[in-house]
Amino acid sequence: MTYLVTGATGFIGRHLVRELLDSRQGEIFVLVRRGSRERIEALMRSWGNPRRVTPVTGDLRKPGLGVSRAWVKEHKGSIEHFFHVAAIYDMTAGDELNEELNVGGTRFALDLAVKLEVDTFHQVSSVAVSGDYHGVCDETMFDVGQELPSPYHRTKFESERIVREEAKVPWRVYRPSLVVGHSETGAMDKVDGPYYFFPLFKPVAS
Repeated sequence: MTYLVTGATGFIGRHLVRELLDSRQGEIFVLVRRGSRERIEALMRSWGNPRRVTPVTGDLRKPGLGVSRAWVKEHKGSIEHFFHVAAIYDMTAGDELNEELNVGGTRFALDLAVKLEVDTFHQVSSVAVSGDYHGVCDETMFDVGQELPSPYHRTKFESERIVREEAKVPWRVYRPSLVVGHSETGAMDKVDGPYYFFPLFKPVAS
């Protein structure tokens, strides 16, 4: 198997790559911006099997994710699984940035998937697509008239819609719910969501 992963330096992405290394065979290509080379190299060392991971220079803001034509030509037809994890998760970010990275990035990722003739495109969406829907929102449900209260909610919804309606390769969608720290170590990327309440609990715990 051969994999291409965007967002490998993020919380979900780096755990996905680690899982692929531990439980799957084959080469793993990870899309990284030029400015993130040092970070991905440090992650590769922490993964313990860096020879199977190859960085590919690209950019979420550019057509075809900024991947060179030469690389696409070389790997056309050889990438079985394309995991698109990269996105902006910042509830304070405005419409323009969310649109550029979440919606535009998904379109560019799908374009690249078509050029590479991948077997399956895996879109990491979010439970945010359910908006203010009350009740169980299963995988058969998508547009049920829910309100989408923020740019993040709206652009994750639009990104999933694009995959569902416009993808020209086989696809799958995953909707992580609230992402929290590692279940064993507690490691996390940033303090947000439920972690805002932790300072209130600290005096009680001590």
